[in-house]
Amino acid sequence: MLIPLPERIHKNMFTHLHLHSQYSLLEGAIRIKDLVPALKSKGFESCAITDHGNMFGAIEFYHALKEAALKPIIGVGASVIEGAFSETGGESGRDRINAGQTQFLCQNREGYHNLGYLVSLSYTEGKVDGVPCVNHQLLEKYHSGLIALSGGMNGEISRHFLAGRPDDARRVAMWYRDVFVDRYYIELQNTGLPEQTELNTQLIGLGHELGIPLVATNDCFYLTPEEAEAQYILWLMGQQRRVTDDEVPLQSGNQRYLKSADEMLSAFKELPLAALENTSKIAEQCELTLENNKIFLPQIPTKEDETVDSKLSDDAKKGLEKRITKLYELYAPEVSFEEFKQPYTERLSFELEVIIQMEFPGYFLIVSEFIKWAKDNGVSVGPGRGSGAGSLVAYALLITDVDPLRYGLLFERFLNPYRVSLPDFDIDFDVEGREKVIEHVREKYGDKNVCQIATFGSLKAKAVVRGVARVLNFPYSEADKIAKLVPNDLNITLDQALEKEPELAILAAEGSENEQRLLKFSRQLEDLNTHLGTHAAGVIIMNQDIREVMPVCTGKEGTLQSMFPMKYAEDQGAVKFDFLGLQNLSTIDNTLDLIGKSRTDSAKVDITRIPMDDPLTFKLFCRADTIGVFQLESSGMKRLVSSMQPSAFEDIVAILALYRPGPLGSGMVEDYVQCKHKRKRVVFPHPLMAEILKETYGVMVYQEQIIQSVQVLAGFSLGHADLLRRAIGKKTVEILAEQRLQFVEGCLKNTKFVEQCPQESTPEVKANEIFDTINYFSGYGFNKSHSVAYGLISYQTAYLKAHYPVQLMAALFNGSVNNQDNVISYISECKAMGIKVLPPDVNLSSKTFTVALTEFRITDITLAHFERDFASSGQLNETFQPDLLEALRKSLKTLKNKDFKDEAELLEIIAKHTEAESELKQTLLLNSSSTFASWLRSEARVEVIRFGLNAVKNVGGKAVDAILKVRSEYGELTDFMEFMKKVNLNEVNRRMLETLVKCGAFDSMHENRAQLSAVLDKAFHLAQEFQRAEESSQDSFFSLMDAGDAAATETQLEFPEVRNLAKRERLQQEKAALGFYVSGHPLDSYTSEIKLLATTTDKLKEGAHAEKNKVSLIGIIVNNTVRLNQSNAKFAIATLEDTRGTLEFPVFATVYEEDGELLESEEPLLISGRVNIRDEEVGMFVDNIRRLSEIRETEAKCMSIKIGSAPLPPEAIVLLRSTLQKYSGEKPFTFSVQAPEATSVTITPDERISFSSALIEELEELLPLHTLEFSYSSQSKLH
Repeated sequence: MLIPLPERIHKNMFTHLHLHSQYSLLEGAIRIKDLVPALKSKGFESCAITDHGNMFGAIEFYHALKEAALKPIIGVGASVIEGAFSETGGESGRDRINAGQTQFLCQNREGYHNLGYLVSLSYTEGKVDGVPCVNHQLLEKYHSGLIALSGGMNGEISRHFLAGRPDDARRVAMWYRDVFVDRYYIELQNTGLPEQTELNTQLIGLGHELGIPLVATNDCFYLTPEEAEAQYILWLMGQQRRVTDDEVPLQSGNQRYLKSADEMLSAFKELPLAALENTSKIAEQCELTLENNKIFLPQIPTKEDETVDSKLSDDAKKGLEKRITKLYELYAPEVSFEEFKQPYTERLSFELEVIIQMEFPGYFLIVSEFIKWAKDNGVSVGPGRGSGAGSLVAYALLITDVDPLRYGLLFERFLNPYRVSLPDFDIDFDVEGREKVIEHVREKYGDKNVCQIATFGSLKAKAVVRGVARVLNFPYSEADKIAKLVPNDLNITLDQALEKEPELAILAAEGSENEQRLLKFSRQLEDLNTHLGTHAAGVIIMNQDIREVMPVCTGKEGTLQSMFPMKYAEDQGAVKFDFLGLQNLSTIDNTLDLIGKSRTDSAKVDITRIPMDDPLTFKLFCRADTIGVFQLESSGMKRLVSSMQPSAFEDIVAILALYRPGPLGSGMVEDYVQCKHKRKRVVFPHPLMAEILKETYGVMVYQEQIIQSVQVLAGFSLGHADLLRRAIGKKTVEILAEQRLQFVEGCLKNTKFVEQCPQESTPEVKANEIFDTINYFSGYGFNKSHSVAYGLISYQTAYLKAHYPVQLMAALFNGSVNNQDNVISYISECKAMGIKVLPPDVNLSSKTFTVALTEFRITDITLAHFERDFASSGQLNETFQPDLLEALRKSLKTLKNKDFKDEAELLEIIAKHTEAESELKQTLLLNSSSTFASWLRSEARVEVIRFGLNAVKNVGGKAVDAILKVRSEYGELTDFMEFMKKVNLNEVNRRMLETLVKCGAFDSMHENRAQLSAVLDKAFHLAQEFQRAEESSQDSFFSLMDAGDAAATETQLEFPEVRNLAKRERLQQEKAALGFYVSGHPLDSYTSEIKLLATTTDKLKEGAHAEKNKVSLIGIIVNNTVRLNQSNAKFAIATLEDTRGTLEFPVFATVYEEDGELLESEEPLLISGRVNIRDEEVGMFVDNIRRLSEIRETEAKCMSIKIGSAPLPPEAIVLLRSTLQKYSGEKPFTFSVQAPEATSVTITPDERISFSSALIEELEELLPLHTLEFSYSSQSKLH
């Protein structure tokens, strides 16, 4: 007779011991924040977490349950194999390897330590077909303090039973019983699966036979039965399967949810009651605390007579002394050295006192050590990042390179004595050097004491809709349409989207059954974790093996990383150090290297000592010439720079702080610009704030200004003022009221505030007004320390572009070889700057992009460097007497922008234009070994960029090395066959040679690429035969070849009479070989149309056009994939390339039917449509496609032929006339001829012509140095 349920079991007699949270990636659908209220509502007092193979969520779970007065039990569902890891094989995936699941629960701290080691080793040593596993050998070593449960249906013994191997099941159970003495339980489950009935009978029998107790679990994957189907879809997402796939596994019922105690009793009514009761007994045995107040920093080695505190003080004081000496020289202040030094020493003493009081000297010394190592080993380090730049101690220790006193940066913004939190330096290194520094840290502190940090990707609103739609086999177009209804707001949830977008809400409530299911499942799965990632910068350094403190795992690249995400790693005592890779530092380094190599006679550029008021640099800013300038490249940023017209470094700092959605939308930016240009009066909220806000024209731009204002007005310390700033930022009503009261009281106690209060207001009213102002700006204020540090990199890159533009652009190419859009944009920028980019050349190119020198030219940069080097305190200022200096200055200005073929010609003309005694001219000007001549060789040269051989597609590093080896051994080669005979053809194959021919790499040997292509096979064959014959083990060369072949290798190849490739063909071959157009671009012929009729891909991507705006692009289709839609109609996914980048977009069936064939052509096209934004990626919906040549031929009104100042030879004029007559038509044309003194003359012939493609191509071949421009009557007609 069954006993009534209430008498059979009490709520406290059952505890869930087998539960998978969302950290069972793409399997568990239980969010920890939702689990806690569910446990409370069902009356549970404890619960276990047993995620598959990991402890990712252990600390989050622990704290969540503790805060709710529940008992957390930490565990893992481990994949266990019996033998050595190398003995197991098979397909990838947990279900396809010979591993069973065993649940391990921590009884105590020892068990937690052992479980951490087990899961850590499963990642670092135990991966089997990608699945982290432990084996019996490890369990024998690390079993203490752990309770083991047999794992349910997927457990080792259950698998043996289900496979008909009862003896193996008995053997494994005995092994566990003997290893986990009194701590091993056989797990029973009843989740409605038919095979469980027989299996449970076998498990109960085995338990009785071997004296192993039973335990009841429910293998929870979701919280309620209603979530079962959503969890099944999540699992299919992880398997990359669809519900419609053949042989897809069916859903495993809906019973694996968080059942109440009574529901568990009902499910186990036919099973032993002891199995339920044992859950609470196990829970009672588990007593584990994970509270922690320690930090585990490495010990700093000190001398006998010093402590860590005294070492920090000594190092900082010595460092500051060196810094101040240089600053005094740099700033040249009108005070004594001691007076200049005083505020620095006072600030240093204050900071040291705070750092020592907060027990952080070790942190500063660790950071200082690896930064010093980086600088000593050629790794570039950024000037600072984040609030750390506000610390003078950091500046003294060389951690940062920004003087915090000069720029009004606050230490309290970084480390506040009233707010105890770990300091956090974010350190930028050049990209190549970052890994070197991390490796140094590993070597110094031990590779087991250093690791990176785990992160987790999750299903955000749009992504979850697309993911669920894929599993449900939704048509792509329908899924895309629904996903795009989710607004593009940052971190928006689906519930918020339903409130904001009525059409989406209608679909969720009244759409088709499939649409409603899609949105229902998406809402159930939203924000669940999907995959393990690696923190972009964070590195943990400890004083011991990290596994002693927390478990570790491995990331995609096999990198050791913490198993806990940052928040919970810090909770357990980890200290994070941020090592970031910044490409711009690599670019600066490479630029300086290129300057040194291309200007050997110039002094080395010290980027840390460049003038911060450089006229050329600010001219560059004012014309918004900021492609390649750190942080200032986007079209929106360029517009802001242009309107700002920066005149001081502080303006650059402000631009970086203001270019954010909040300030841009609040009117702050407009106020700043208007006040800066005196179009609006500067108003300070109170006279006491004038000194603080004057650099930003009364606009509260920085958080530091808020802190300083509160200090000055209300008498707060800077630390308390920072607390107020942070409190205000939380926007909590109660906190705001409390802070307002404190602020107003402080202001009213301040005599100066009261006395200087404007007469039209009372002090109390004014104090409240200012608090409202601070409250408003606190949402927009930016960290000035970060702006100053990054502003410095912006300024440095701008300075390099202003003074060494060719070297900077070459460095930008070197940093972007794998970024096609960047390379295309930089080639276009070089063209706009008048910088030639030359194709690769086997005789002249290096591995990377380099700078080459050509003729001589005096430019604005030359004149600026003349003033820098010879005038004032320049390095060569004693070279000339003042009168000669002035005469020379005048002559250089006279010769500006004129070209000279060589040094002798330039020196002679400069001497001719310079009024000076003949003897002086002979000694100082005409003498090629003079200082001035040497200077001209560096500063008055036309520089070009030479493509690097490493950037040629399909030509590997070994092939490049083989080419460079030939050059180093034999010098410059002039004969193609000689090159072929000498290069190692085992490294440079036939395909590589063909690519090099196509891109023009052999033009210096033989200019006609068509001829080289024609003889390439023969040359390759002959060269192979020659090299075989040269080997010592072979017979002589002539015995292997007939006389004709031998003679061909000794003399030049006979080239067929074929015309060199036309410009269009050359460009197409260059594109195929390099991935880019270098010597020109097919769109060069259409500059008028690009300017008048279209936008560019970079502007589109940067948000210059709003969604659904009508736009046109001019470009060439470089990729076109044709597909069939649900109606079996063709549509395409096309990629267009213009002179600024590439853009991918769909061409739907209706447009494809009309214009699809144009996508297969290599001709320039005008593609018109509407801006489309998907998942923050900008594209377009195409409405129509047209050939650009046809538009020009039919709709252009007039053509202007621009002729330069150099006269055309008579034969060219005759050919030009005959060419124009050949293409007579109805369109007018003009000649615009450049005359002396920058004037031009326009000639309009009576003849009319046709603007056919053939004419344009002939004109471009005939007039390669001149341009054609076309005019149109109306842009609107062409859309």
